[in-house]
Amino acid sequence: MLIDWFTVGAQLLNFIILVWLMKRFLYTPVLDAIAAREHKIAAELADAAASRSEAQRQQDEFRQKNKVFDEQRTHLMRQARESAKAEHERLQIEAREAADAASAQRANAQAADAQQLHAEITRHTQDQVFDISRRVLGDLASVSLEAASLQGLHPAPDGCR
Repeated sequence: MLIDWFTVGAQLLNFIILVWLMKRFLYTPVLDAIAAREHKIAAELADAAASRSEAQRQQDEFRQKNKVFDEQRTHLMRQARESAKAEHERLQIEAREAADAASAQRANAQAADAQQLHAEITRHTQDQVFDISRRVLGDLASVSLEAASLQGLHPAPDGCR
């Protein structure tokens, strides 16, 4: 078999042109598309990492705010309990003072009523004693008593009796 060197050279030239054309129009655009896609994927991964770090930062911030809120709530609840306890004690003291004042006023009123009742009983007793004394003296008083009384003042002669 005879080798035709012109055909081999032409085939070699065709192959070199084909490789150059493929490199120029196919391989380079494909490599550029792959590089662009890799770059896009890398950008998306970086964006996802940034989003993840932002979400983590927001979550940490939320936890911190929640912690501060819980502390404030606990503090406010403690203050409210203390305030309610102080108000309860104040109201109890006021109630005791009001009860003591009412008790003292009632005791004074009872003492005044007792004194008034005692005075009324004394007056009534005196009226009764005077009334009884008048009746007894009225029953005992007679003309002879009056005469005896008068005789005691003016001695009667011995024969007048």
